[in-house]
Amino acid sequence: MNALPPLLVRAATLAEILPVRVAGLHPGEPIDIVRIANDAEGSHWAIEAEGMVVSVASLFTEGERVQLRKFATLPAWQGRGIGTWLLAALIEEARRRGGRIFWCNARVNALAIYLRAGLEPEGERYEKDGRLYQRMSRTL
Repeated sequence: MNALPPLLVRAATLAEILPVRVAGLHPGEPIDIVRIANDAEGSHWAIEAEGMVVSVASLFTEGERVQLRKFATLPAWQGRGIGTWLLAALIEEARRRGGRIFWCNARVNALAIYLRAGLEPEGERYEKDGRLYQRMSRTL
């Protein structure tokens, strides 16, 4: 495995993160498939490497609950620990905001990253658009 280049976690615009959402979550689909109705209410985050955005996620806060949504990494950058780093940074951001619960609806094929970050399954798995999901959460 190659060493990672210097990485920068930063706030990002919706325009910056949408292409990474598509590439990481729904390759080849139109960009509108990754828009969320309440995107304007969230904060959007990115990891930048080699001058480009390579991993993204959005946080939505409701009281003491902070939800992670649309967590995606460009396919060429997957498997290198970048998503793990972004997830850790966003858990810290949720704490900074006064969050007490950090949660997400995780794709079952990506559960390992969430388990390593201390999230635990809640309830039963469910299917949406042909994919299996599991609600995951942790106390902050």
